[in-house]
Amino acid sequence: MNTGPKNYFGSPIECISSGSNLLVFDTGKDFYFHLLDESLKIKQTLLKKGHGPGEMDNELMLSHHDFNRLGGIYYYDFVRSSIVKLPVSNDGSYDDHSPKAIHIPEELYNLQSVTILEDSIFVGNGGMAEGKLFFFFPGTRKKVIKTPFIPPPLRNNDREYLMYSYLGKVAWNPKSKSTYFANSYFPQIEVYGDNYEINNIVTTDKHAALGREKMFYYHGIEYGLQKVFALYLGENPDNLLKNLFGDFKSKLHVFDKDGNPLLEIKLDRLLTSFTLDVRNGRIIGIDEGNEEQPLVEYTLPNQLLNLNEMN
Repeated sequence: MNTGPKNYFGSPIECISSGSNLLVFDTGKDFYFHLLDESLKIKQTLLKKGHGPGEMDNELMLSHHDFNRLGGIYYYDFVRSSIVKLPVSNDGSYDDHSPKAIHIPEELYNLQSVTILEDSIFVGNGGMAEGKLFFFFPGTRKKVIKTPFIPPPLRNNDREYLMYSYLGKVAWNPKSKSTYFANSYFPQIEVYGDNYEINNIVTTDKHAALGREKMFYYHGIEYGLQKVFALYLGENPDNLLKNLFGDFKSKLHVFDKDGNPLLEIKLDRLLTSFTLDVRNGRIIGIDEGNEEQPLVEYTLPNQLLNLNEMN
């Protein structure tokens, strides 16, 4: 069911739960970030848009991580090629007046997003470069680790398409130190171990028509309940626009911690983002078709909880 504030958000594109808080990234309001409490009421707005002191008017990408556990909200500033942290204050609010910038190594370019895994471990995914994922370690002497380019088999030799095949999302398993990458351009989940090398590659739709024109495969991934959850659509964006998103509905693909498929959950609408709120036993998403009240809430299925008890 749809929930949360009505007629409040502008263009919400991503949400992240930390259990006690929900963070919504919004590109259509005066502030980029909205912090909500467990009852989905607004607590705080952050990062005002503009050109004045303490304001921001650059393109940015939110790092999808547990911001309570890591003590801050992180985002990637495309213009400054930096990761910026909004630290948490003693009262539990977040400070957007004293941001801390971490510069991206110069050898990394064309990054599409950056995610913080731990205090000194970041991962970015980029385009038109040597690797798909780039692990780097600010403040240390460790070198940048680039993962190998692992494209799926294509039905034609479209090399130009491959140059743009790095878009996707990243999730992190803090216990096993595993990294999961869900690709937007083709239906592929990759699992990297604690040595940052590939452990498993899962192709979830072997009959998919691959190509640059079809880029809405996976557009969200999270780790929780000892599982990997990936938000799947698998549609041509032109079809979506022609039908004004019509009857297209998202699915959640669920994998075990090693990347092996467990089940598929069919949702009743098209979501542009989702997050697990394990503390409250729910999934929260952004409903593409509801501008008035875009947040939507699902109770975690008993089937998932039973699977969790078996592991």
